[in-house]
Amino acid sequence: MRLYEGLALAGLLIELFGWSTSFLFLGFYDIFQSLPGKARQIYFSLIIERLQAIHDWFVQQSCLAFYGSSVLIVYEGSAEYLQSIAHQHDTVSLTQELGNLLQVRMIDFVHVWETDQRDENYIQGVDSLINYIHQLSILYK
Repeated sequence: MRLYEGLALAGLLIELFGWSTSFLFLGFYDIFQSLPGKARQIYFSLIIERLQAIHDWFVQQSCLAFYGSSVLIVYEGSAEYLQSIAHQHDTVSLTQELGNLLQVRMIDFVHVWETDQRDENYIQGVDSLINYIHQLSILYK
């Protein structure tokens, strides 16, 4: 896992393969520790929702296999900014606002091969990532 932080941009690059569970879990824990509680729970929900969309695509397709690909999770805004908008918005409008600040994307497509079956390894990796985020959301409640 590689971590990038800028002035108004904090991002988390998750390598789906090759990192231990505890390292992944602690990386997420450190990133989300600084977010206000209301925004944190909404981000967890949004990340899970977007990861589920990636998962669903992989379940439906059976023509490509991805090796060494990653998922990039990026949210914009400092903890102070997120704290200020968390107090100014109701849950629905805050979810919309935070949804505009969050990106969950597949990256690193160097090793993509044609196949005739589902990419079970990628599906398993995304499932694990969804599970980690869900565990964190419970931990922070």
